Amino acid sequence: MEAVSRVKTSSKEKHSLTTLGLFFLCFLLGLYLGRAASVSRMAEVSPELRQYLQGYVQAAPRMSFTAKHLLQSMLVYFRYPLLVFALGFASFGVLMIPVLATLLTFSFSYSVCCFTTSFGEKGALLSLALFGLRYLLTLPCFLVLAVQAFRSSWELAGYTLGYGGRRGTELYGVQYFTKFFAAAAVLLVGALLDLWLTPWLLQLLTT
Repeated sequence: MEAVSRVKTSSKEKHSLTTLGLFFLCFLLGLYLGRAASVSRMAEVSPELRQYLQGYVQAAPRMSFTAKHLLQSMLVYFRYPLLVFALGFASFGVLMIPVLATLLTFSFSYSVCCFTTSFGEKGALLSLALFGLRYLLTLPCFLVLAVQAFRSSWELAGYTLGYGGRRGTELYGVQYFTKFFAAAAVLLVGALLDLWLTPWLLQLLTT
């Protein structure tokens, strides 16, 4: 029994390492595509984009703490982690989860490149103020949830196709949901902190 347990543990560890490698490649692809997309679009929309970004940066420091802004902040923080958690309950998640990982870093790369192109060196500081805390918390939470969601989705796909994967009732233990609630707590604190910290940082950078 102990030998079987060790084999199962080793198999899980190898699967997790392989999954981490896959997501690392997806993250790199998203960063590259985001930069490429911003460069290709910048020439034709740069004046309009710069005007929009300037208006946003100037308005953000005056943003008040309201239920609407809290809901918006929570949506920004929770959308990718919540989606990847949900995809762990579907066999097609094995295809969609890597796509979602790519989109996560694509949005980050595209946004940062837009700011740096429009504002020069100051754009890097502005983008750090706007997106730094969000992605510092979102990326690790997403990765933790994505690894377990991808493994579950993979097993479901195998069972659906008749290749010996496990059924859904055998995949989701206490640990699966504990990780989600722990990530949700971190993201909630980040969403609340962002409402206070981001306007303050932008006010420092724009005055």
